[in-house]
Amino acid sequence: MPWRGIGAIDVGLTALLVALSAFTVLMVAAPNVQPAIVNDRLDLAITTAAALIGLSVAGLAAIRYRESGEVRSLLQASAFTMLGSYNLATLVIAVGGWEATFQSSLRDPGQLPIV
Repeated sequence: MPWRGIGAIDVGLTALLVALSAFTVLMVAAPNVQPAIVNDRLDLAITTAAALIGLSVAGLAAIRYRESGEVRSLLQASAFTMLGSYNLATLVIAVGGWEATFQSSLRDPGQLPIV
């Protein structure tokens, strides 16, 4: 029977597909619905979490590289270091009040938030 192998992950992914498709149709069909909300506090919280998580995973990958010597772990460490450093720099710019200088304000976005 073809339905025998369906598990919770398959159902969850299918539900996610349906929800995202419905959201996309809603955004296209109803132009007065805003797809995003500007919230500076939430942006700082997400950027802080992303910086901490990225740098933490980079540290774990660096430790794994030192223990195993796998090049894959070194590449993961460098990738997560770059990601965490970018989020940390974005956080410093936002907290320091230099958003206008770097064109990273959420209210008047320049190039930085798009990256």
